[in-house]
Amino acid sequence: MMSQASQIGINVWLQNWSNRQQLQQPASVGELLGVFAALVLTYMIMDTTVNLIIFVGAGVHASKVMHSNLLTKVLRLPTAFFDTTP
Repeated sequence: MMSQASQIGINVWLQNWSNRQQLQQPASVGELLGVFAALVLTYMIMDTTVNLIIFVGAGVHASKVMHSNLLTKVLRLPTAFFDTTP
């Protein structure tokens, strides 16, 4: 939700910036760029964090399932499978 909120904040800020230009209201370029940069940085951090949590969580879950299935199949192999005598 925070990632989406920051993305909406970016869009609202750009709309505000555009409206200021159309109405010819004086604004400091440093202030406009500073707020925009802060919003973009916030979005990047939130989006990266969310993606990292999702992908790491999914990877760990997939790993657990895969290894559990592998262990179950290996432990249930018939003993004749392990007999190496000619």
